[in-house]
Amino acid sequence: MTVEDIFIFPIGSYEYHGVEMPADTDSVIAQHIAKDFAKNFQVKFSGRVTLLPVLNFGLSLEHKGFPQTVYVSHQAFYGFIWELLDSMAKDNAILFIVNGHGGNIHALSSLEADFNYVHKTCKLIASLIYAHTIKDLCIDLFGEFDVHAGSVEASLMAFYQNQPKREYTISGLTPKEFSGSLRFFRTIELYPQGVIKKLPTVIADPVKGKILHDAILNQLHADLTILLSKLNNFS
Repeated sequence: MTVEDIFIFPIGSYEYHGVEMPADTDSVIAQHIAKDFAKNFQVKFSGRVTLLPVLNFGLSLEHKGFPQTVYVSHQAFYGFIWELLDSMAKDNAILFIVNGHGGNIHALSSLEADFNYVHKTCKLIASLIYAHTIKDLCIDLFGEFDVHAGSVEASLMAFYQNQPKREYTISGLTPKEFSGSLRFFRTIELYPQGVIKKLPTVIADPVKGKILHDAILNQLHADLTILLSKLNNFS
């Protein structure tokens, strides 16, 4: 398989991110990462790189009960994304999803496998923008990897929106959780403030946001480069 086309598809969500952050945070992050990734990857790729519009809605049932939260079912999401991707499928192409919302991960992972088993010369890659190396960097930068509406997303948004550095405290943050608790309970039952983190202070630092953004781009670039090499050598 010789890859000639790469389609970059950002996917986010529309869900409550506490009182300080917008509901489309995940979509904004996915869109900015996808845009810069497409531009940077095209420089070293001899084929075509196409940036698709961001999908602003996803699987956010875990945030049910909060305002500003819109979502679809797993079945609807899976079917819709499948049909979109299938309509774009062509020989020697890669469909590369940049996903900004954790709630979409399991559905996209299933889609990736199912799509690739069916399509021989067009492959789907459902990327993880928060890979293990990125999570480790978040711990170095913020003291934790807070998965929703915390310092990670706040700093990325501060960078994208040219905001000055600021910090704020999530009052009454006493999460009721255990490892894997979000598999059994909604966010509002565990984190009634709508912010999933352990440390009470949110750091919105555009400098750290840029460091994180660049690290994500570098990780995605390395991942895709390695995969392209493997696919190009596979017949």
